[in-house]
Amino acid sequence: MPALLRENWQYKMLALAFAVLLHYYVINQQNPARLLTVPLAVRNVPSDALLGPGAPTQVTLTLNGPADELDRVALADVTASVDLSRARPGKSLTLPVQVKAPDDLQAAANPNSVTLDLAPRQTRRMAVTAGDTGPPLPGYRFLPPRVTPRLVTVAGSPDDVASVARLVARVDASAVGTVDDDFDIVALDVQGRAVPNVTLSPPRAHVTIRMVRAPALKNVLVSANVTGALPPSSRVDSIWIHPLTLVVAGRPGRLAEISTVSTAPIDVSGATSDVTRTVNCVAPPGVVFSGASAVVVTVHIVAQNAPAPAPATSPPASGTPPGVLGH
Repeated sequence: MPALLRENWQYKMLALAFAVLLHYYVINQQNPARLLTVPLAVRNVPSDALLGPGAPTQVTLTLNGPADELDRVALADVTASVDLSRARPGKSLTLPVQVKAPDDLQAAANPNSVTLDLAPRQTRRMAVTAGDTGPPLPGYRFLPPRVTPRLVTVAGSPDDVASVARLVARVDASAVGTVDDDFDIVALDVQGRAVPNVTLSPPRAHVTIRMVRAPALKNVLVSANVTGALPPSSRVDSIWIHPLTLVVAGRPGRLAEISTVSTAPIDVSGATSDVTRTVNCVAPPGVVFSGASAVVVTVHIVAQNAPAPAPATSPPASGTPPGVLGH
């Protein structure tokens, strides 16, 4: 018997090795392996924490199972995730990778665990402004922009959130006419550079900027409306107004009818010396002031028997031009 075993033993060993290889080949054909790289989902991140830099974003899965099942499996059929429900900010932790695959397949992750750093998460509410638009069409102007929502939540690390100076909805500067659309919001620092690593909620804002016909403008003289009676021993010597003209806006036809605007009443009843008042002017119907509407009026009052002053040839030293008596 031993002699029989030793006879042609080389061929017998070769046949045994071939049989073993054939066995594993058949097994592998029935249950082959497939490598699949999938995104790594991070679930249940605490509301007061955020993932630190360097967190892995994907893992490689080794799938085993019937060949026909492996051929049919798609990326959406398998998932890899880690659960942070028990994690706390400010700590580094190693967590197992949890894999889900179809029932007929076996799946193993490589690596089977990942190390993550959790940093504190800070939030801040900030106002959103609209970015610059292009110039309006000739003869038109833009009304002040309306932005919705007015406030947005900025979230990130304390340093990143603190570096945000303003939030701007980036309006299309090439747009012509009225703007009425949704735009991305950008977080900018004090130098106007985008701040990375912060999230905005919501990330977009609706901006409305109406373009309307620009009114015509006209410079008009200011007339002082002086009221009240002086004592018999006093009289008004002169009236000085600064500025002497204001700008009003309106339709061209209406502006053609207006050359002066009057101040609010300036009461000098019983005065025996100069009266100086800062008063608003009254816009005539159909026009509005474009810019300031207040003037400084000085009513120069002298004794009744004082000589009349010589006509002024130049403005006084203060630079205020002579006005007109508004009775």
